[in-house]
Parts: sequence; C-alpha cells; structure tokens
Amino acid sequence: MRWLLSIFYCIALIGAIAAQNEYIGIDRYIDSLVDNGSEFELTAILDEFDENFQSDKEKVRAVYSWIVKTIEYDDNNYESGSFAGGRLDRIRKIIEKKEGTCLDYSFLFDFMCSYLSVNSGVVDGIVKLKKDESVVEIMSNRHVWNYVAIDGDEYFIDATFGELYYLITPSKFIFSHFPDEEEWQLLSNPISIEDFFNMPSANINVFFREREILDIYPHSNINIEENSNIEFGIKIKPGSINNYKIGIRERNKFLIKEKTAEANQDGHLSIDYNLNTSQKNTEIQIMIKSGLKGFQELVSYKLY
Repeated sequence: MRWLLSIFYCIALIGAIAAQNEYIGIDRYIDSLVDNGSEFELTAILDEFDENFQSDKEKVRAVYSWIVKTIEYDDNNYESGSFAGGRLDRIRKIIEKKEGTCLDYSFLFDFMCSYLSVNSGVVDGIVKLKKDESVVEIMSNRHVWNYVAIDGDEYFIDATFGELYYLITPSKFIFSHFPDEEEWQLLSNPISIEDFFNMPSANINVFFREREILDIYPHSNINIEENSNIEFGIKIKPGSINNYKIGIRERNKFLIKEKTAEANQDGHLSIDYNLNTSQKNTEIQIMIKSGLKGFQELVSYKLY
C-alpha cells in the first residue's frame, strides 16, 4: 500500500499547484497552525475554524488541509487489516497518534465537518485508478472516502489520495470510485458494478485536474462488432469550451487532429469516428489540449 500511496501523492502535487491560487490563504493559515507544533484540542481547532471562516467552502478546505498536513497514513494498520473500533474511539486514536487509515481520515473529516455544521458523510466501496498514460489499473477492495455538500452542490473528497481527489463531482468520481450503496453514486442514472468495470480508463491526473471538464462519453469500452461509428467527446463548463481541443490517438499516432472536433452551444466537444474489426483488441485514446499545454491523454477505450 505504501508504494501505491506514493504514486498518488506524487501525482497529487501537480493538482495542488492548480488549487494553490484559490486556497492559498487558507492553506497558509493551516500551515501556521501545523508548524506551531504545539499540542492541541480538536474542538479548539474547530472553534477557531468556525470563527475565522464564514462559508462552507472555506470551512471544508480548512478541515481538509488540516487533516492532510497533520495526519500521516498508517501503512501497518492497513496491511494488518485492522479496522476494529467505534468511530469516536478511532478519532481519538488518530488525533493521539497523528496517523491513520483511509477509514480514520474519513471519520475525522466527517466529524470535523459535522462540528462546523457542514453536510458531510462517509462512503465505502472500491476504487479503480490509472497511473498517467499506463494501461495498468490499480485495484483496491477496501476503501473509504467522503461526501460533502456545499452551496447546494454535491462533491466527493478522498483525503487519502490527496489534492486531485478534492471536491470532485459525482459524474467524474464514478470513473474511479464505486460505492457499496447505490444511493452514494449520487447519479440520476446509477450504474452497476459490471458497468463500472467496463468503463474506460480515465487518466485521473488530467480528468480530475481539468475542473472545466464535466464528463466524458461514451461511458463504456467499445464492442467493435456492434458499433461501426462512435461519437467520442467531452462536456465542458459553459464559457470554457474555446479553451479546449480534442483528438483521437490509436497505436500512439494521431488519427484525427483537433480541427475536426465539433463544438456546440451545450458545451460538448466531440469527434465522430469510424471503427472496423481490424481494430479489435486494441485501444483508442481521447486526447485533449488546453491553453499552451500539449496534447495529453484524457481517457483510453478498449475495443473488443
């Protein structure tokens, strides 16, 4: 588990840069608390948060930032499979030891948000992640994360995996996290576990970092014998669509350049692509380009 988290923490550093400007004041404030090094009472910290931060968004950021800067991941506890103990007991231990597992992170986050009257929850399930442009998928059979509601919008946060997994919308989070209980998908059309495993492999380092991208479609790998023409695309926040271009890559070569992509007023940027049976058992990647950045892999579809 240690090597797995090391991968995610390194990737998360990139995401942290993107979030730095928006949250720099709060994060610096938390740094000053952590660097002080003095002993603390959790309720005293929370009372200070409640006094210094007015909005739920600010409070959630303060809670998240404090947890990731204060609590170390406990590999030994995870590897031993020790998930025993009640919620309050585990919270006391994580504060005392300043380390814990994903379950402890989630319990602590939920407790702190609840104290600050922020609507939050604890969600458990499985996680499917992709490292950069590698086709290797990393699976975990036991994982826990958080739900939070801010100004009427619903998000997920996975403090264990860091900044890239902060305030992710349900339609994006389902590409990597599948909850045990269907209601925690928070989707108008929930998917099955079979659908989850048949979803394309999103490059989380790009998909979650690019906050203007709302969704990817189609949502499943492609049965090439049933589909001869596919519309690949992304949905983008209104007003941001001109910042993006997309292309298709097969066998590491661009088949369609960005000039063929079509944008519409609903915020969809798409490419129609013809498939043939010679492509069976290969993969196609949707590439995106934003601003001055070069093309990056956004998602990879298996053709079967």
